Amino acid sequence: MNKTEIIILTGFLGSGKTTLLKQCLQAELANNRKIAVVMNEIGKISIDSNEVSKDVRLKELLNGCVCCTMKDQLEIQLLSLVQNNELDCIYIETTGVANTIDVVDACTSAQTVESLVIKGVLSTIDASRWLNKNELSPTVRYLLIQQISYSNLLFVNRLDNLTTDEKENVLNEIKSINPNIVIENTNPTDFLTKLSFFATTINHDKFDVNSSLKIKTYTHEQNNSYDKQKFEDFLRNAPSNLFRMKGYVSFKDDPLLYNVQYSNGLVTYEKELMKLPKRVVCIGENIDQKLLEIEFNKLEDKA
Repeated sequence: MNKTEIIILTGFLGSGKTTLLKQCLQAELANNRKIAVVMNEIGKISIDSNEVSKDVRLKELLNGCVCCTMKDQLEIQLLSLVQNNELDCIYIETTGVANTIDVVDACTSAQTVESLVIKGVLSTIDASRWLNKNELSPTVRYLLIQQISYSNLLFVNRLDNLTTDEKENVLNEIKSINPNIVIENTNPTDFLTKLSFFATTINHDKFDVNSSLKIKTYTHEQNNSYDKQKFEDFLRNAPSNLFRMKGYVSFKDDPLLYNVQYSNGLVTYEKELMKLPKRVVCIGENIDQKLLEIEFNKLEDKA
């Protein structure tokens, strides 16, 4: 019996996981592989699930993290996928605050070991965030190090924002943490050939995202279109503990809907052709949810 492969996709909030996932799925489908995705969000609403192709089976695990509070649900979803589908591979996109090795634990139960095998761990990292890691809290720095330590293949994003010396320092520091890691900064066209089977017999300390990182989410439903300049001013002055914002919004005097992605001080917009709920999800460390609600309501003020 051929086992279904599992590829775990990790990386901190806003480091490019969903973009990498889309590239991987395109490569898999081009090779006629049968693929499924399990997407985990720490909030109650999934935004990134809209980015997954209709050709790929999708399961969502919301309002928790598969590395701790949702381990049992992950096992159930994995078993359901392999029992009801003929699959070559299942991708698990973790939350941005998941500890990699605990996700590995969640994927290796007595019930799944006969039908599933972990092929490897892909990770993404924002080079600018790593360069400024000393400005982050100790728990966030620890999480970034753990994600590097237990990865087989690391995609380093936003290297172009760094000087030559800064690039060298970032890459050398990553290699010093995990000398066996393969580092990429290009599209993952041949990533499958670079993955080795991942050893799961590693001693590690448990890392509970809820008690250690104090990660909170806030979801805002948009009722009135935003003034784009005021929206960008809001993001420009966003608190440093707001790690990530993503969702779909509309702007005044513009009939289009936009997929907005904010991370590490950078915001991007993509036109969205589908009719989707207008809402954003904010993720951060001890973020003031009430204050965010007030600020978003101000943006909707018709005055």
